[in-house]
Amino acid sequence: MEQGGGKSKLELKAQLLTKNMESDLSVSQIEDNGTDYVLRCIKGMYRGMFIYLNLVESGETIGSDDSCTLQMEDCGLERTHVKIKYKYNEEQKKNGYHLTCFGPTLIKIRYDCPALIKNNMEITIGKQIYIIQTVQEGFNEILEWLSMYDLQGLKHFFFGNNINNLKQLKQSKIDQLISSVQSYSATQDQLVKLREAYNQIDDIILQNYDAFKINLLDKQKNTVVLQFGWTGAKISSKTQRYQKPPDILLKKQEIDDLEENPDFELLIKFIQGKYWIWGSKTDTYNTFYKQNKEETRLIQPDDVIKLNKIELLVQRFNYGYFQDLGTKRTQEDQCTIIQDLQVSSRVPVSCYAIFDGHNGNSCVNYMSQNLMDNIREYFNQEQKEFDHQNKFLAFLFENIRAAFKETDSDFLTDVVQANAQNDSGCVAVVVMIIGDYIVSINCGDSRAILSRQGEAINLTEDHKPNIPAEQARIKRKGGGEIIGGRLGNLAVSRAFGDFSEKKKFKKNIITPKPDVRVTKIDYRTDEFILLCSDGIIDGFGNAEQAEQNFQQISPSQRVIEFVRNMYKEQQIGFQDPQDAAQQVVLSAYQYNVTYRRQSDNISCIIVNLTRGIVF
Repeated sequence: MEQGGGKSKLELKAQLLTKNMESDLSVSQIEDNGTDYVLRCIKGMYRGMFIYLNLVESGETIGSDDSCTLQMEDCGLERTHVKIKYKYNEEQKKNGYHLTCFGPTLIKIRYDCPALIKNNMEITIGKQIYIIQTVQEGFNEILEWLSMYDLQGLKHFFFGNNINNLKQLKQSKIDQLISSVQSYSATQDQLVKLREAYNQIDDIILQNYDAFKINLLDKQKNTVVLQFGWTGAKISSKTQRYQKPPDILLKKQEIDDLEENPDFELLIKFIQGKYWIWGSKTDTYNTFYKQNKEETRLIQPDDVIKLNKIELLVQRFNYGYFQDLGTKRTQEDQCTIIQDLQVSSRVPVSCYAIFDGHNGNSCVNYMSQNLMDNIREYFNQEQKEFDHQNKFLAFLFENIRAAFKETDSDFLTDVVQANAQNDSGCVAVVVMIIGDYIVSINCGDSRAILSRQGEAINLTEDHKPNIPAEQARIKRKGGGEIIGGRLGNLAVSRAFGDFSEKKKFKKNIITPKPDVRVTKIDYRTDEFILLCSDGIIDGFGNAEQAEQNFQQISPSQRVIEFVRNMYKEQQIGFQDPQDAAQQVVLSAYQYNVTYRRQSDNISCIIVNLTRGIVF
């Protein structure tokens, strides 16, 4: 509970998850009822503009003509450039938004959602265009299969026995095959790999599997720059981060005339009988593939659609974020936003996170880059498939906590042990929206707040040594001297990193274990979620203010009212969380430098849950 606020206003109304839950629910009970996708322009002359995609049968049309539902003039679009319709998707067995293009349309190549490779597909990297061509000449199915498992040394056995394709090979019994190959002087390691390769044949010879090689053609030079088969390929702008060079290294001058060095990596893999292409997580230079004219594809959150010089981001919820250095010299805050974690075929899992670092940025950078990936891996474990969970809350509690612990441990081994000077720390607040449920996760003093008909509902509780719940936990763990509201040099009682500080106290006094809470969204009353670092709470604090009633309003309530007052001036469908997040940060900064004479780094994410608030 916050200081200076009434308990009725600030009581936590999200269920705190524990190890032994009295009641739980199944993933099959979770629905996704309230989502209206948003297109937000992130590049070009209309940057900052957004629209909610409509659900009517005619759908949305985007182009230069005034008959389009979204007219974009003077940016090189066709009269009708693309259409987006909301309809039933046979493949996924649910409704979705479908994009059909009539003018040149590029789709960003993503690291978390691969694109299926097709013949004559165009890949754009800056100003360079490459064409993917399928090639039958020189393709040998058995040799490609052996190469995938580094078993090329056994090719003469298969060729000598006239085994020419996998369907023919599959007719042999595995034990008989192993025995025959063993007599061919195969090593034990080769036999183990061969058994593994044989057991995975059924994952390859699916209907219409890709039995060909790929040529990568430089469109301008009309020359083949790379040929590869089932072993895949890598295209990169840099080599120093990899143990072996990529198949193609593209230098800056070959890509574009930008001043900054582009950083990207494309991976092409052969999986389940098809070629797929992935982008890289660290891609600072967008790479795209061209969608064929009049071709229809299902769009997903985090897709980036490029229409000439305009880039549109697909959002599951309309969100905005903003950061400021404050009066510090370095930025030790980071934000991570993943609109679908790609762990469920039933419901989207959106993630919004703020990481607030201290004593350096090594920890905050590591956590912002790795924590969500580790959570995804825990959710995707084969023995714990996300969609098959009957005790979903227990599943969340166990795996989120495990991911936090592992990421903290990895930071120690990967970074700190290599260089003790990198022993910094950070706190984190994460909000997941899983179908119609909000999962709020915090470790430290960053905060998540829900606006419910204007009432501030704290979705998290700060982890500070002087908070009663944390004082009780510290006492149970064996105690630690709290001086001036601090544990040693730390103003928080839970954090990632800070290993030199953790050594001063008994085990798990200062811990990365998060609290995990769950609440169900009520779209009739729930308006938006605000995540913030403690610099926002400081900036909406209750000190040095003259107004009588000001002392009775909590910082959480104050920041919620600030956003709602902004939204009052905007029409339904135009209440902009990006603008609101920026103004929240600037207001907090102004307060901090005026009354505190300094300001921490400040970060804010706002996620609108509906098309708009009716006042």
